[in-house]
Amino acid sequence: MEDLTVLNIFRDFVIAFVVGFCWAILFGSPKRLLWVAGLLGGMGHSIRFILIQLDFGLIAATLAGSVLIGLVGIFAAHRVDSPPVVFTMPACITM
Repeated sequence: MEDLTVLNIFRDFVIAFVVGFCWAILFGSPKRLLWVAGLLGGMGHSIRFILIQLDFGLIAATLAGSVLIGLVGIFAAHRVDSPPVVFTMPACITM
């Protein structure tokens, strides 16, 4: 089992951010919302990574990460005045 350190969590966040950002580009999301998809992807996958390292199980950890992406995505949709699916779908693909 990999050590649960801040560096490993940050590395996981950065990789998931890039994946979410790139999937948002492929889905044709507006350029101003690419960073939102990246942040949501990074946050959701980091939660999943942490919970897997704490032996919560793959299914529970993926559910928790997806729920976080969905809830934060709804909040972000109101802030950036855009439908949530524009950035939550690319973010969920990271998992």
